[in-house]
Amino acid sequence: CLTISPRRRTSSSSPSPVCAETRSQEIAVANLGLERAGIEERMASWEFAPEFTLGAEFMRDDMQDPAMGSFRNSRTAIFGLTIPLWFGGKTARVREAAAGTAAMGAERAATVERVRAAAADLWFRVVNTERLVSLYDSTLLPQAEKSARLAEALYREGRASLAGMLETETALQNFRMARARA
Repeated sequence: CLTISPRRRTSSSSPSPVCAETRSQEIAVANLGLERAGIEERMASWEFAPEFTLGAEFMRDDMQDPAMGSFRNSRTAIFGLTIPLWFGGKTARVREAAAGTAAMGAERAATVERVRAAAADLWFRVVNTERLVSLYDSTLLPQAEKSARLAEALYREGRASLAGMLETETALQNFRMARARA
């Protein structure tokens, strides 16, 4: 990834889209939504599976059996199997879950593209600002300062008007303010 300080970038190349993707909370939320939709789809496919029921029960009966002369205790074992026979509603649920997964995948892709576009826009702004600051520092401000010194010298010699000198000084101050805003 790339670190940008107020004075200088640590890399001259553009940032990797992967960097923006790994640090984006929006994409992390979209990934969780996609994962949830996938789990729901897998759960929906299990609606076709048969259901098994197992159970055991022991009942103590305090009544004495007169024929045997002992207490009768009951023991029960239960085994059940439910096989789904109506598949219409269940297939609709599976299709709905698959459509939800596809929709979440598309939403995640759109989120990734939005994050990439925002990162590219920010990168362009950083590079453009650096270019403007460099232009002001290397060309525009030195020329404006030179023009202001020349206008002041001409005014002192009487070969230029006060208005011309002040206009040149105003242009220099405007360039300095523009550089500070860049």
